[in-house]
Parts: sequence; C-alpha cells; structure tokens
Amino acid sequence: MKKRILSLLLAALAALALCAPALASGEPAADAPDLTARTGSCGKGVSYSISDDGTLTISGQGRIDENVFFSGSITKLVIEPGVTYLASAFERCSRLTSIFIDSDLDDIPAPSLPNDNPSLPFEGVGQRSASLTVTFGSHVTHVPSYLFYSPDAGEFSETRAMVTEVVLGPNVRSVGENAFCNCTAIRNVTVQNPSCQLYTYQGGSLEPNTFFGDEAKAVIHGWPGSTAETYAKFMGYAFRPLETGPQPTAAPQKDGLVTGGDGRQYLYSGGVMLHGLHTVGGADYYFSVQDGHLMKGGIVRAGGGLRYFLGSDGRVARGLVTDGGKQYYASAKDGHLMSGGWARIGGGRQVQLDGSGVVIAKKGF
Repeated sequence: MKKRILSLLLAALAALALCAPALASGEPAADAPDLTARTGSCGKGVSYSISDDGTLTISGQGRIDENVFFSGSITKLVIEPGVTYLASAFERCSRLTSIFIDSDLDDIPAPSLPNDNPSLPFEGVGQRSASLTVTFGSHVTHVPSYLFYSPDAGEFSETRAMVTEVVLGPNVRSVGENAFCNCTAIRNVTVQNPSCQLYTYQGGSLEPNTFFGDEAKAVIHGWPGSTAETYAKFMGYAFRPLETGPQPTAAPQKDGLVTGGDGRQYLYSGGVMLHGLHTVGGADYYFSVQDGHLMKGGIVRAGGGLRYFLGSDGRVARGLVTDGGKQYYASAKDGHLMSGGWARIGGGRQVQLDGSGVVIAKKGF
C-alpha cells in the first residue's frame, strides 16, 4: 500500500513538473506575464494568448519586452504580423516543437563577444523536444541576422537552439548574417523562394553564413536552378528538388543592375543578388546587406566599422561632404569616412577630424 501511494505521489510530481514553467539559468523579469493567465500584455502594443494545447500566440504592433517567457509549458509559438522585435523573450522555452513567424522582424545586433549577446530571443529553445520546426510565413521577406544564433558553448550546451527543420516561405528574399549560427541540429531546410539570398559575394567570393548544421545529414529542399541549389552545392549539403505546385519565376540570370517589382534597384552577378559595397560603371555603390536594394542618401555603416556617405543617386562620395549640418571627409582612395586626426585633402589643405569623423578644424583653406 505504501509503495502504491509513493508511486502515485511521484507520478503527480512528474505531471506537475511538466506543466510548471521551467526556469533554466535565470529568472523572468519582475514584470513578466503570469502564464497562469490565458491572455495579457507582453510589451507596448503587444499582447499574448495561450491555448489549452500550449500554443502561445503573440499579436499586436510593436516590440516584446525582455525575458518575458521562460516557460517550459509552451509547446508551440505563433508570432503574428505587426510584431517587430523579440528581444530575449523566449529564452529557454525548452519544450517548443513548433515556431511560426509571420512578421518581418528587426535585425538583432551582432554579439560583442563570442559568448555574449543579451538579446537572443531563442537561446536554448527546444532542448527538451524531439524536434523543433521553424516556419516563416507569407508576410516575412527577411529573416533577421542572429535570430536563432546560439553562443558556441559546445554541442550539448543548454544555450543552443535545438532547431531541427526550417521552412522559408515563398516571400523570403534574404536570410541575415548568422541567422542560424551553431544550430547544429538542423537536418532539413526548405526554401520556397527560388531567388532567396542565402549567401553574399564578399571580395569576389561566396560567403555563406546562414545555416551551420551537420553537412553529412542536412538536406536543402528547393527548386531546380535556384539559389538554394547553388548554396547546397557550395556547402556540400544534399539537395532535394521541390515537386509540389508550379515552380515560381527564377532569379534573373544576368549581370548588372535590375529594377525589382518594388521599383528599387538590385545588383546581380550570374543571377546571384549582391550585397554591400560594389563598383558599377566605374562608380562605387552600397547595396543593403538585408535585402540587397541600392541605398541612397546619407551615411551608412558597412562591415569592419567603415562608414560611407551616399549621394542622392547612391554613389559613394569622395572628399568633403556635408550631412545634417556637419562636415566629414571621405577618403579619395576608397570613399570611407575618415576619423581621428588630420587628413590631407590636396592642394596643401588639411582637415582635423574628431573620433566620429566630424571636421573640427581646417588648414590651408
């Protein structure tokens, strides 16, 4: 009789543990929502609801607060259109089996240190699930940089996002830098857009930086002749062609500037969309690292901390430029904005630049 009572007690405790929020290595914020409530607020203009089957749905217009959902009872997550930023909202939701994102989210800043980023929204998700599928819906055009990035702390680290399958919807045009870095559990990636940008050209060579799974087991599913097939071959992944439904129009197979359906210009090389700084017709231009469009007007920050001033036609300026009432000096050699110290600008003239690149003194004018 005592053994039976003990068995029942242990079973009850186990069931309670499955339903209770699972806190891994931290506590939720003091103003975190009480997940015993079925609905509530989780940010300014953003609300949540929880169904009986453990599905958490986020809706509204705006940003989710930091560290609000530490619950191991959540099994499915739906992010509806209008949500713009996730912060570290779902860190350690260890029993997630499905994540459906149908909103264009802001990029996440690159970690300042290899194992340090306070704004990783999906750190440690899926740790207690047999599989975790991440799907991007029809409203998503860009997968943010570092969205599922996991600090490189070993294959079985509790911080690793255990994503096993990724589905990129038909309107996803690009995937940001290191969006799934260190997600080594990924086994299948489906790319529904034949022109989806999974890599960029940097210095004349391909630089894939999107999926870091096990090349021996991962399979890329996409349309024949698509960027997904090119990516799979370059990375050594297996490729499986999609066979259901009509094949969408493939990426333009030509070099040079192409005007997209949105009226903006994009640069292609052999059908591959290019990003970053490139020379076209003897002039330098800068193309968005997010979606590849030609950027125009004002100062942009590029890789390596370099900055450039773009004219109204998109050309990278040289020499003295003015932005917001302040003067800067763009290198005559490569156009980057110089900073700190004196710079010779020709004709015996010099300008002194502060640490942010603003001209603070002149000589020889």
